[in-house]
Amino acid sequence: MLKQERAFTLVELITVIAIIVILLGFLVGASSSARKRARVNQAKAEIAALETALNAYRADAGAFPVDSAGGSVNTDVVRQLSGIDLSGAKLNGLSNDWNGPYMEFDKNRLDASSGEFLDPWKNPYRVRGIGDDAGTTEANLHNKYTFDIWSYGPDGINQDGADTSDDIPNF
Repeated sequence: MLKQERAFTLVELITVIAIIVILLGFLVGASSSARKRARVNQAKAEIAALETALNAYRADAGAFPVDSAGGSVNTDVVRQLSGIDLSGAKLNGLSNDWNGPYMEFDKNRLDASSGEFLDPWKNPYRVRGIGDDAGTTEANLHNKYTFDIWSYGPDGINQDGADTSDDIPNF
């Protein structure tokens, strides 16, 4: 009598492979969501660090960081808080009350051409404060007497001043 060998059929193998692929799909989807949450939390932490550094600067210098070299408010903030320019050289003309650096910036997180501090999605943080180069007044601010700092979030969209649901502000 012939001995029969047991083996998996093609249908059984395909079924097992399909189940594994479906489970891997769930895992990839969950990790993508976790990466998005991590970037949002990173942006919130960086905004809080900027806010703390700006308050320390203002306590020492008595005003919002303004830079006569021009550029965006974000660039002014980076230069004045760190005390260095885009080339890495020490900034000249700092206030006598400057006791920084108030914050250090990773060069990989600065825009190569403008020197702006970038959020986790590679878009510049938006910064606004009383007396900044943009002529911000108390009426333009959400945070009266302090600073507005925000990221446009994962979508990177600025809708002409209208906040989108994924924006990450300090207000």
